[in-house]
Amino acid sequence: MKKEVVLVITACLFLLSYVLDFLAGNVGLSITHPVQLTNFTFFAPYPMTSFAIAVRSIALMLSATLLLSIIDYQYFKKTAISLFLGFLAFIYGYQQLINGGNFTPLLWTIAITYAGVLMLLPSIVYLLLGIYYLLIPPQKVHEELKIETNSAEKSTSVLNP
Repeated sequence: MKKEVVLVITACLFLLSYVLDFLAGNVGLSITHPVQLTNFTFFAPYPMTSFAIAVRSIALMLSATLLLSIIDYQYFKKTAISLFLGFLAFIYGYQQLINGGNFTPLLWTIAITYAGVLMLLPSIVYLLLGIYYLLIPPQKVHEELKIETNSAEKSTSVLNP
């Protein structure tokens, strides 16, 4: 998928999460311990808020993956960076929830925590791509997909002068 499409999808997901938060209104979530985040029945009374958190988490994961797409063919580095970012996001959210930190709002803190867990998905994909390109180098793949440019010269089409 093209990077511009992913950028637009990510922006739309962020916008959707803001609209859902606005429509849901002010929700008085009280999390006494971060383990409550693993119990999805905790969010049952707040379906729109939980959907907004899920959308925001996916948008955060996509934005981190979009930033990693700048690096070409270095999939093991991407794996390490995405695992590090996921771990960092998870422990940040966990610590904010334990300490009752006010640095980020509670809904953003929960979304950052879930986004840290979701970062396992791109790291698995990057690891598999790294193994694939380790076995089959990118130059060989490009040579197989290369289209001959001389075939257009041999064409007798009216469109080719």
